[in-house]
Amino acid sequence: MPLREEHTIYLVITFGILSAVAQVFAARFLLKKCWPKGVRMSMLNKYATMTAIVLLASTLARSTAVLGVFGGTKAVGEYLKLNGVIQEARILLGGNDTRAEDYYRSQKPIYNNSTDFELRRSWAQIGFPRTDATWEELISFRVQRMAEFLEKDDIRDFLIEKDKCFMYNFFKSQGIPFVPIYGIFSNRKAAASSVQSILKSVGEGENSMIFIKACHLTQGSDNGTLRVQGSTVSSKEGLEDISKWITTKFDQIPTDNWRPWSPDMNKLLSTVRPGVMIQESFVGPFGDFFGGYPKPVEAKVEVIWGKAYLSFLHDYKVFTFRDGTTERYREDLNGNVLHNSEPDTQLSWLYQKDYMTPVYKLAELVAKKIGIDQIRVDIFITPGSPDRPVVNEISLASGVLYRFHGPRMARLWIDGHIARGVQQSTTLTARNSNFWLSFLISGGISIVVLLALGAVMVVHNTAGLLYQTTPLKGKKRWRVWKVRQNLNVCMIYIYIYIYI
Repeated sequence: MPLREEHTIYLVITFGILSAVAQVFAARFLLKKCWPKGVRMSMLNKYATMTAIVLLASTLARSTAVLGVFGGTKAVGEYLKLNGVIQEARILLGGNDTRAEDYYRSQKPIYNNSTDFELRRSWAQIGFPRTDATWEELISFRVQRMAEFLEKDDIRDFLIEKDKCFMYNFFKSQGIPFVPIYGIFSNRKAAASSVQSILKSVGEGENSMIFIKACHLTQGSDNGTLRVQGSTVSSKEGLEDISKWITTKFDQIPTDNWRPWSPDMNKLLSTVRPGVMIQESFVGPFGDFFGGYPKPVEAKVEVIWGKAYLSFLHDYKVFTFRDGTTERYREDLNGNVLHNSEPDTQLSWLYQKDYMTPVYKLAELVAKKIGIDQIRVDIFITPGSPDRPVVNEISLASGVLYRFHGPRMARLWIDGHIARGVQQSTTLTARNSNFWLSFLISGGISIVVLLALGAVMVVHNTAGLLYQTTPLKGKKRWRVWKVRQNLNVCMIYIYIYIYI
């Protein structure tokens, strides 16, 4: 029987904890058996604890990865971030969702007329899986339905996001302001040959640059964007590297791994034709700590039924709201996990001159032109020109963690469909119907890897203690040292397997 996301994560965490407890005793037992005589037990406990910590981390990484794609800690982090259970954990740990509920109540009347929104038929057919679906389930369900529509009726509305060339042509046809582009190319040779002439027109100043984007590689993990300095035009090697990059990206197959919706999304992505576009740079007000170019201020605006609900400024960990308030989250445990937000002050210039109102209006315009019930619109803000925001891109499957706002946004999304008389479409299909088989496979991999790591660590630590505490001389001492060095290499390989 397929399990829902909420159930599987509890099983995995339980498995991880039980495994960790067993590993603590196993590590201590093995170390004690191999422990040199005369060495204090406190050192034994120290090494056993260190071993157990590593084993716990790797067990959780491997076992939780079964819930998505085998991807180690990245899969774990992505799954936990996108799982609705994380909201319950925050409440349990002392989080307070009063602020989110108050804001939801203040905005709800605006959505009472959601039936007036002109919804494109193909988006209307998607519907919703359950009246109590989470935000993440709604996104997963949309992707699942888009994959069904592609297979049955060859409907390709997903191209509005998953093909940047298509996206920008749409923006242009609808009069939507965006960062200007020099050209769109479906031929790799034409794209490579155009770069040199474009760079010449850009110049070689400090902030003179262009962006080359692979239209079919929309996921950040695909590394589909290349920033090129204008000065590259005078470097033969630099131009050759650009040409190689373009050729490589044309051949690269797009993927969206480590997400709850990965299997269905990858079906969609496999049909996107490769292409490249060359775009102007958009210089922001601030550089980064490493002397990089001034990054734009980008607001990721969530639009539901044609109305902007909130925006997220990712680089600053700040949420902005229609009522003029803000929420910022610190990176420490208390600020990030327990949901103790604080008003933002670092972007005061953004709020004092009302940069956000034009941003919200532009995001709503994009949603109305597409005729979609929910969409995230990413908008660059022009410093010094509040009335001139431009669209960077859009997202149909946002991976932003909206914290306590996510469930309220899901409620608004579903209520809009119910108001139109739409019935529950179907039960959301589990991402992995062969859960138990995959769980056993993943557990088997974890056990083998962890046993290998445990054995290597035991021998490694024992060799180190022998080397430090016993009077070995000559070849014996050298052999112990050599064994330890070889074990270091083994441990590195095992760590790489676990964490990548």
